[in-house]
Amino acid sequence: TASLEVEVMEATPPACAGTDDGTLSLLEAGSEIQGSGSLAGASLRLPADADRPNDNGFQWSVPAFETAIGCGDDTIAGGREPVGPPVRFSPVERRFPRDIPMSIPINPALMPETARFRHLEVAYQSPAFRKPRVIPVTNPRVEKVNGQWRLSFEADRLGTFQAVVAPNAGAETRARRITHRAVIGVSMGGAGTAQFGIRHHHLFDVVAPLGGPVDWTWLLHHLENNHMAGFRPIAPGTTIDQIPQSATSCTTKADCATDEQCLGATSSASGSCFYVEPADEAYEHASAFNAWWYEIPGKGHGGSFNRAEYLQIFRDLALMFGNPVGGYNAEAPFLPAGVDPHHPSQVGDHPGDECSIYVDPYEGLGPEASEKYDNCPTERCKYVQTFQNYYDDEFNPDGTFPVITFCDGSPQDEAHTPYANWWTPEGQRYPMEVALAVDYNGNGVRDEMEPLIRAGHEPWDDWGPDGLPSEMEPGYGPDNLDPAGDDYDARYNPTGLENDHRYQEGEPFRDFGLDGVPNTASSPYDHGEGDGVFTVNQGLEYFWGMDPHSTVRQWPSKASAPLDDEALRRIDVWTDGGIRDLFNFSVAADHFLGGFVGRGREGAYFSEVTFLPGLDPTTPDDFNPSHIVWEDLQGAINLRYGNPDLTTYDIENGSGQHVGTVPELAKRLQSALYFIDSRWPDAPRALVEPSTENPAPDVPQCEITGNCLFEFTSSDGRTGPVGVTLPPGYGHAERQDVRYPVIYMLHGYGMTPDDLQAAILFLANWMNGTTDSQASRLGKSIVVYVDGRCREQDGKAECIRGSFFADSIREDGPQMDNWWLELMDHIDQKYRTMPETTLEWPQ
Repeated sequence: TASLEVEVMEATPPACAGTDDGTLSLLEAGSEIQGSGSLAGASLRLPADADRPNDNGFQWSVPAFETAIGCGDDTIAGGREPVGPPVRFSPVERRFPRDIPMSIPINPALMPETARFRHLEVAYQSPAFRKPRVIPVTNPRVEKVNGQWRLSFEADRLGTFQAVVAPNAGAETRARRITHRAVIGVSMGGAGTAQFGIRHHHLFDVVAPLGGPVDWTWLLHHLENNHMAGFRPIAPGTTIDQIPQSATSCTTKADCATDEQCLGATSSASGSCFYVEPADEAYEHASAFNAWWYEIPGKGHGGSFNRAEYLQIFRDLALMFGNPVGGYNAEAPFLPAGVDPHHPSQVGDHPGDECSIYVDPYEGLGPEASEKYDNCPTERCKYVQTFQNYYDDEFNPDGTFPVITFCDGSPQDEAHTPYANWWTPEGQRYPMEVALAVDYNGNGVRDEMEPLIRAGHEPWDDWGPDGLPSEMEPGYGPDNLDPAGDDYDARYNPTGLENDHRYQEGEPFRDFGLDGVPNTASSPYDHGEGDGVFTVNQGLEYFWGMDPHSTVRQWPSKASAPLDDEALRRIDVWTDGGIRDLFNFSVAADHFLGGFVGRGREGAYFSEVTFLPGLDPTTPDDFNPSHIVWEDLQGAINLRYGNPDLTTYDIENGSGQHVGTVPELAKRLQSALYFIDSRWPDAPRALVEPSTENPAPDVPQCEITGNCLFEFTSSDGRTGPVGVTLPPGYGHAERQDVRYPVIYMLHGYGMTPDDLQAAILFLANWMNGTTDSQASRLGKSIVVYVDGRCREQDGKAECIRGSFFADSIREDGPQMDNWWLELMDHIDQKYRTMPETTLEWPQ
C-alpha cells in the first residue's frame, strides 16, 4: 500500500506584503537570497562558479551583483488571473548572458480544477517591456520549500514576475485533425525538418528539428555580422597607409578598442581584437571571419568542421538557396556580383566546367568523382578574378582598391580554442565562393585585415515601422526603455519589429543599391539604386521565403498554405540546440520557438530533459521518458542542452556542442520521439511477438526483419535512397490489419539514410519494451529515412555534400520538395500507414 498526502488550502487571492526597503544585497556565486512575508517563496540564486572568468567553452560569466526582492505591480496579461503575488527582482533592467535560477510564490488552490501544470504561466514586466506579457521560462517546476509552494524557473532578465493562469484553463476541448505524420531531423536534417515541415504544415502533426539552422532570419543576421565580419570600415579618401595590415594582439578585452572584442586569447596564445558586436543573447558566442568557433577537444561536434568544411557548407547553402551576402549575380545567384561562373577561379582546368559543382563521393560513384573532389579546390585556387572600380560602402567607398576572389581553409589551431578555426596565411587551399575580399595591398591574395564585402541588402535602420529608434520615441526614459513596445526579443517580445533583422515598411533605408554607395548605379556590380524600393539580392530573398520564421510570422513565404490560427493550434513543435554549438543553434532555436509563442502558443525552455514534468532533476542519470507526464507539457518546446556550469568532464566530452555528449544525444532523440508519440494516443502500443516467429506469407523479407532500403525516383527524375524501419510485429501473420503512424527522419550533413537507420535500431526496444506498460510504452510507428545527400543525376552533380532538403534556387539544381512529396505518397501506398482522423483535444 502507499499513502497519499493531501493538503487542503484556501483559495486566498495573492497579496504582496514583503519587506522591500530598497536595500540591495550582494548576490555571490553559490549563494541565494530569499524574500520574506508573503514573498517567502521568492528566491534568486547565482550558481556556483557562475562568476568565473570566460574561458574556453564557458562564455557567460556573471560576476556577483547587488539585488533585492520586493513587491511589484500586478503583471496580469491577456485575461489571466493571478496565482501568486507580483515579485520584483531588482535591478529591474538587468540582463544576463545566461539563465539565472529564481522562484516566485504561488497558491495552488487558485488553479482552476480543470487546469494542468502546462496552464500555469509566468507574466513579466520591466522598463524594457512595460506592457505586462506572458513569457516562456526555462525549467518551470512547482515545488514546496520550507512549507511554501512556489514556481521555480530560470530566466535571463530581472524585472517583475508573477504566476498567472487563464480562468477556463483546461475546461474546453477542440476538434483536432490528426495526420499521423511527423518529421524530425538532426543538424542539416533539422534545417530540412523546420523549413519543409512548417511550409507543408498541413501534412504533419509534429515538427521536431534538432540542432540545426531552424531560423534563417536570425542566423543570417548573425553570420553576416560575425562569420563574415570583424573588420573596421574605412571612410572615403582613406589610403593604404592608413589601414592596419595586422590585427592588434590581446589577452583581454581591455587590450582592444571599446567597440572591439578580444577573441582567441588563451593561456597559451594571444588573441586578436576584432570589430564585432558583443554577443547579446543568452548563450550566444561571437565570432569573426578570422576567428571561427571550434572547440578542442573535438568530441561532441559530430564532425571536424575545420575552415575548409565551413566554406564547403557555405557553398552548399548558396547552391541551394542562393548567395545571401554577395550582391546580385543574374547568371549565377550562388556567386558574388560580377563573378564569372566560367572563370578558372570557379571551374579550374577540368574540361566542361567540371570543377564548378562536384559531388562529395559516395558509394557507387567511380574514381573520377574522388579525383574531382580531391583536386578541384586546389586547381581553382591557382586562379584569381580581379575587379576594378568595385564599390562598397564599408570597405571600398571610393572604388579605388581592387576586389578579388580568394581561397581560405587554414588548419585548426588548438592554441586558440574555442576559436580553433583561426585564420593563417597558409590557408589558401579552398575557394571562398560566397564572398569577395578587398585587396588593399594589391598582392592578389586576401591578407589578415582585408575585409569581405557583404552586399545582400541595401543599408537600412532596423527601427520598426514607426521609423524611430527606442531612444527617440516619445516617453523614453530609464523607466520606459521602449515606449512604442516594438523592440523585438525572441522570448520577451517576439512580435516586435524593431531590431528583428528583417526590413519592415516604414523603416528608413538608403536607396543606394546593394553596394551602399550613392551615384554608382552605372556600376556593373551594383543593383537596385534609385528604384524607390528596399532591395535585397536573390539569395537573401530566397532564404527569407524558405525560412520557417517567415511562415510562422505570416510574412511572405514559400509555404504551401498560410499558417492561419487554426493551423497554428494544430501543429506542435519540439526543437533543441547545444548552448556551445559552433553555429549558435540553441539561439536560433530560441527565435524559432519565439515565433510560435508570439502567436499565442504555450511554450517553454528546458536545459536538461530531467526537468520535464514527471522526472526528477536531481537524478539526471535516471532518465526514463516513459515517466514524463506529457499532458503537462506545452505544445512548443526548446531543449537547450549542455551544462552551463561546465566541468572538465563536460569540456572533454563535448557537452552542449553540435551533437553533445553520448548521453545528451540519446536523451535528445528519445525525448523528441516520445513527444511526437504523445500526440498519437491512438497509435498501436501492445506488446507483440517478433515477426520472425510467425511471418506473414508473401511479404518481402525486409518487412519481416523490419528494415527496408530502396531507391526512389520521382516524376522529375531525381533518384535517391530511402530507408524504412518498420515497427515490431509489422510482418507478423496475425497483425496484417494493423496500421501505423509515420515519422519522417532527416539525416545530418554528409550522412545518408542508411547511416541514420543504423543508428536508430534501438527504436524497436522502445516500441516493444517489456518493462513498460502499454500506457507508457513508445507507440509503434513506421520510420522513414529521407535522402538529403547531394548526388549525381545523369552524371551531373546536384550540389557538393548536403541539399538541406530544399528546392534549389538554380533551375538545374535539385528540387527536393517534389521528390519528398511523391515519396510520401509512395509510402502511403506501399505500407500500412494510419489515415487522417479527428480527435477531441484538451485545450
